Amino acid sequence: MKYSGAKDYFAAASLALQEMYRQTGPAVFDEEGIMKRGMIIRHLILPGQSSESVKLLEWVSANMPEDIHMSMMSQYTPYHKAYLHPELNRRITAWEYERALSKFYKLGFKNGYIQERESASEEYIPDFDLEGIEF
Repeated sequence: MKYSGAKDYFAAASLALQEMYRQTGPAVFDEEGIMKRGMIIRHLILPGQSSESVKLLEWVSANMPEDIHMSMMSQYTPYHKAYLHPELNRRITAWEYERALSKFYKLGFKNGYIQERESASEEYIPDFDLEGIEF
């Protein structure tokens, strides 16, 4: 609620994940390894929220098919109004990153993508200047 403004964020998001999988089914890749059908759950590890990452991974393991694809993202970079939430006004620590990844491996996820912790950098934040947008 605090960060998303959504009262029942997890309940709604978890139902949405199950519905997305129902509609797409298992992942299908072409001969070049490009996903043509299916879904990838992209999870952004947030500072001070590694326990939430652990809870999410446990939920996915218990409630989604074994062939689900996960993407563990470490790229969180404080930006814009992050200073309004001091607990979010930093990058994730090595401990927070390792805690989430340790749970990922312990739960036995077989289809996953792991983003290096060093990817958290302002150079990856796009310019939101509306360039290329036609109105």
